[in-house]
Amino acid sequence: MKKLLIISPEYTNPCGGVAGYLRRLAGELSKDIEVDILTTAGGKETVMFGNDNLRIYKMIKRWDIFHIIKITDFIDKGDYGCINIQYVPQMYGWNGVHLSLVLLLFWCRLKRKRIFIYCHEIALPISLKYWYWFPFAIYNRIIYMLITMFSARIGLPLRVWTDKSAGIFFWMRNKFIFIPVFSNFETVYLTDTDKEAMRTELKLQKDEKILLFLGSLHPSKLLNYVVDALDYALEKGHKVRLICTGVESERVITLLNPQQQHLKDKIIATGFLPQDKLSRLLNIADIYLCPYFDGISTRRTSAMAGLQAGLATVSTLGKDTDLRIFNNSSLILADSKKAFIKNAERLLSDNDARKEISRHAHDLYENNFGLDKISKRYIECCKL
Repeated sequence: MKKLLIISPEYTNPCGGVAGYLRRLAGELSKDIEVDILTTAGGKETVMFGNDNLRIYKMIKRWDIFHIIKITDFIDKGDYGCINIQYVPQMYGWNGVHLSLVLLLFWCRLKRKRIFIYCHEIALPISLKYWYWFPFAIYNRIIYMLITMFSARIGLPLRVWTDKSAGIFFWMRNKFIFIPVFSNFETVYLTDTDKEAMRTELKLQKDEKILLFLGSLHPSKLLNYVVDALDYALEKGHKVRLICTGVESERVITLLNPQQQHLKDKIIATGFLPQDKLSRLLNIADIYLCPYFDGISTRRTSAMAGLQAGLATVSTLGKDTDLRIFNNSSLILADSKKAFIKNAERLLSDNDARKEISRHAHDLYENNFGLDKISKRYIECCKL
């Protein structure tokens, strides 16, 4: 059986979005090939679970130049058909790609190892407006160029990143491939009885509709849009509650300004929930709210969760929104805070529109982001 090594510092993070992505991806890939995960040290060095084709090695204490030798030794001992590096900035130092990654890839090239890098984030900033970043921007592009030279393929979750990378490094344009993300967990479908039990557990009234916000409180996720959408819906006479779930979401109520204190009793803040409970929670939501400062995009696993569950989704347009994929028949897009708030309220008022958008949302996900489709792209890039 062909063998793949995935290198990532994030795999064992219980709450991280990249970690959730990798756990699902590794589980899917290991149905057909052997998959080893090399990740951050902690606990037992070798952990096996899921099936016999998937092994996790927790061995690397620091992801920097001082531990490259330990990584290369591990690679040398394995007969891998491909090495997939799941790149995140903190892997080899903050602020984009780092020199130690280039050294690792150079060694892999000398050893004739096939490398496929998937970049969850990249930085290609060159702007006279931010002149003080200019030296870093030049350095960053040089390093990115070297990484591309030493790799067989570079996977990117945004088409705009893929196109820009191919434009900058035009002589290597065929190395860049667009691979969108998928939802970080499987959808669970509850019976009406189970849905009612969950509503009772959350102390929801029978006729209350549910707005759902999922994710961390990172500034890129526009929580103020969500809170104002709740306020506007209540003002219009809707019986509605807002459920906020995810890392640090229990802090939502403490972030309300003095004019929003009347919303306290209308917000349920759960904090981080395990995957199975979160999957169940999606069953009782009426509208999924996911506004982003850069717009909904193909790199947002939190957006994928709502689409996969077939929820009527309200989001935002932005520089990262790919209109070749996202459209108003599958979810409602807003170009301003005012439009976002009104779109959410309009869907609360229109049951038929919610059902229609929900159906198209699920189709959008299955046609573009299904885990089976994405895993096949990995297999193709790795040539396994």
